[in-house]
Amino acid sequence: LMISLKIQKTRCENCGRLLPEKDGICPVCVNRGKTMLRIAKFLAPYKKGAITLVACALTSTALNLLPPRLQGWLINLFSVKEVPGFLSSIVGQDNRNGLFFLLVGGWASVLVIAAGLQVINGRLMTYLGTHISGDLRTATYRAIEYLQIAYFDRKPTGAIASRVTQDTERVWFFLVDGLPFLVINALMLLGVLILLFLTNWILALCILAPFPLVALISMKVWRPISNKFHKVSQKMARVHMHLGESLM
Repeated sequence: LMISLKIQKTRCENCGRLLPEKDGICPVCVNRGKTMLRIAKFLAPYKKGAITLVACALTSTALNLLPPRLQGWLINLFSVKEVPGFLSSIVGQDNRNGLFFLLVGGWASVLVIAAGLQVINGRLMTYLGTHISGDLRTATYRAIEYLQIAYFDRKPTGAIASRVTQDTERVWFFLVDGLPFLVINALMLLGVLILLFLTNWILALCILAPFPLVALISMKVWRPISNKFHKVSQKMARVHMHLGESLM
């Protein structure tokens, strides 16, 4: 009879927080950069789709920055005496009606193209997210097959099933919904800042003046909210684990 003298860890050695499961990984102390790089490796078989997705995101962001500019030109068209030089060179100083229809047509074209790119972007993200999630589940199955018998003695069946189903589903949700939202809005913010500084750098600095205060408040508010999210995630993981254990 073999008796294991190894003591299972219930708390993180770095931060002292309670682990989601015995001998588990602390979700607070995990290296998110390395995790993202590991997920990025699954993009290798889908390089063309990933490159197309990045191109669509960049183009869509650039197009979404054009309507405010077109609105400004439309307002200036009938509020100033002289049409700006590069606009007057297209249709002339006296043909304001023609310039008006040209700007409105350009605005409508930008909206249509941007909507089409959003559709393509959504389809690509769904395709990539679904295939990467499938690859993750396959890799997880293969890793489980090579584990020692002692691992299955320590881990409940529901916890193992939750790893394969729930965890990969969260990765899929992050790739399909979370990552595109983060990337597109980051590019939009960068484009707006560049446009502001090109238009009037003094006005841009005045707009950005409250940013340090907002960032400080956001950090203080987000920290307790993030801890609540971790607790909810851990409880949901336990619910799925017990549910899987009961059904199996």
